[in-house]
Amino acid sequence: MPYASNDAVSLYYETDGDGEAVLCCGDVGLGAWQWGWQHAALAGPYETVVADTRGCGRSDDPPADCTVETLAADAVAVLRDHDVRAAHVVGAGLGGWWRSNWPARRAEWRRSP
Repeated sequence: MPYASNDAVSLYYETDGDGEAVLCCGDVGLGAWQWGWQHAALAGPYETVVADTRGCGRSDDPPADCTVETLAADAVAVLRDHDVRAAHVVGAGLGGWWRSNWPARRAEWRRSP
């Protein structure tokens, strides 16, 4: 499985399906497994991208504090590593909160508002 890197932090992610990318942003402390049934249901008409957030699962656990901007930068690193130029973005928990700020912070990476 692939890994992306942001500021020397290794970020594990998985992809499945074809079509426009859907990036699933999870809550802090939860991994790609959080998106199990959504990942499977969306794969096919869409390409799903799910990741273990930093400090969780197979991603590195750096000692530095994590900010919302850091999580957004991690998401962009995953998209870049997988050669995705824009994605629909969904989120849950803290991932949902920073997803709501995604259009203002990362407009060039979004497919939908």
